[in-house]
Amino acid sequence: MAVQDMTRGVLRTVAGAAAACLVLAAAHSGSARAEDAAKSAWTKICEEVEVDKDKKAKMCLTTQERFDPKTGALAVSIAIRSIEGQPAKSLLITLPLGMAIPAGMQMRVDDQAEPTKLAYGFCMAEGCTAEMEATPDILKRLGAGKMLKVAGINLFADQTVFEIDLTGFSAADKSEGGDARVYRQKRAAFVGGLRAKYIEELQKKAAEGGAAAGSGEAGAN
Repeated sequence: MAVQDMTRGVLRTVAGAAAACLVLAAAHSGSARAEDAAKSAWTKICEEVEVDKDKKAKMCLTTQERFDPKTGALAVSIAIRSIEGQPAKSLLITLPLGMAIPAGMQMRVDDQAEPTKLAYGFCMAEGCTAEMEATPDILKRLGAGKMLKVAGINLFADQTVFEIDLTGFSAADKSEGGDARVYRQKRAAFVGGLRAKYIEELQKKAAEGGAAAGSGEAGAN
């Protein structure tokens, strides 16, 4: 699997469902103790990818994803990408569709004086992603911080802010990492369950609405 394919396959995003995200992340934390994993929504996943013709390397993503607990839609996602043999790491943040692309996004750790600006690089079905180098300074701030705030401008020119808990980031980033394929399978089941429940609720409401309308017509006759 190529680097970009895995990156896009893992990065999905919407704030909410914190507890559900914790369960998903804790199950794949290649690190630390169970009590640490239970307190963190961060996880690290790894997989071999093609980095050049006939050459593969281990790529890892230290990531946190948040989903709308009602619909299963992606809300916000952040990942630190590292590739074996490459000293530089990358920071990737995905926000949901409906954001103003030219405005870009901004991120701020705790009371950081000036926010860091990021430009969107590519979009996929669930959102648009900005990418920049994860410098030692950025990694240090993420590791020492408590809360990361990511702000984007929606199509109505309103600012939307997503909060990401930084608890457990350093422990996850320093871990060996879990199997990306297992993570994707459990992620698909998790999101699929939320979406199936949401569709079921919509269908139930539609049926109740239709029944009420039919009853009203019968009474009028």
